[in-house]
Amino acid sequence: MPSRGLRLYAGPSCPACRTPFDLTRLTSGVQHCPACGLRFEAVRFRPAERRADVREVGAAGPKEGAACAAHRRNAAVAWCERCGIFMCALCRTEADGRTLCAACFDRLAAEGTLQSTQTRHRDYVGLAWIASAVGFMVCFAGLVTGPLGVYYGFRALRQMNEWGDVGGRMRAVGAMVAAVLATVLSGATLAAILIPSLQRAAR
Repeated sequence: MPSRGLRLYAGPSCPACRTPFDLTRLTSGVQHCPACGLRFEAVRFRPAERRADVREVGAAGPKEGAACAAHRRNAAVAWCERCGIFMCALCRTEADGRTLCAACFDRLAAEGTLQSTQTRHRDYVGLAWIASAVGFMVCFAGLVTGPLGVYYGFRALRQMNEWGDVGGRMRAVGAMVAAVLATVLSGATLAAILIPSLQRAAR
């Protein structure tokens, strides 16, 4: 099985045409790509400054005498939960509740097994609207796609809560309302066809 190479992250860009954004003008909310005209929502993230307390092995106490595998002069403060090597505060990486070294972090990120490093996520709001539209356009399909649209709407709201997203909730709720209407319309159409047929059969 061929190994997948890790692509370096070049910064935020348009999800459609991959045009990079000007970080000085990027704010949270609705974005407009100047290249392709796509409108989408984004949340600006400001990571906290990392301050590592790095001590040399000679200055460490007897219980902290192990050296970092990558920096021999630095005292180890933790070990990697994946490969077990000792690492100093510079090498220590916390991701998804795990303590990893830089090499293991890069490998797991390339494999896509670290949730916090994923840059592609499912657009549940879009899926909810698609399910609702199919329910209106295809006869009786709303009996299936309607509940599916409601499910996607709930998933979208849950995703927004997890991300701390303040925008887009009304679109998710609107998609859920449309999905309910599509279900009702499909059910009413089916009832209008079946009830007269059953009445004629009963006579």
